[in-house]
Amino acid sequence: RLARTEDVLRQVSFPMAGPKQPPAVLVMELTSAEQLPDQASPPTGVMDPSFKRLVVVFNCSPLATTLQAPAPASGKSSGQLVLHPQQAAFSDPRFSSACKIE
Repeated sequence: RLARTEDVLRQVSFPMAGPKQPPAVLVMELTSAEQLPDQASPPTGVMDPSFKRLVVVFNCSPLATTLQAPAPASGKSSGQLVLHPQQAAFSDPRFSSACKIE
């Protein structure tokens, strides 16, 4: 839970907002807070050791849309995006055919 406004502003972004955003499609990114180098202080915000970033795409259009994955908001490379394991295991063929990461 992001309890403070500062944490929301630091960890939540909308990387495709503006003129480059396709109509009826919203892309949101949530980044994990970084542990401070001394490891003694807790991170500011929410830290998830399993996921460095989470990218969510809301497609409200009746049409399929192809997007280029946004670069990490931090500017640091965080590896290739993969479908979350729970979503990858979802058995509905409409969902699995709609979510492809290439």
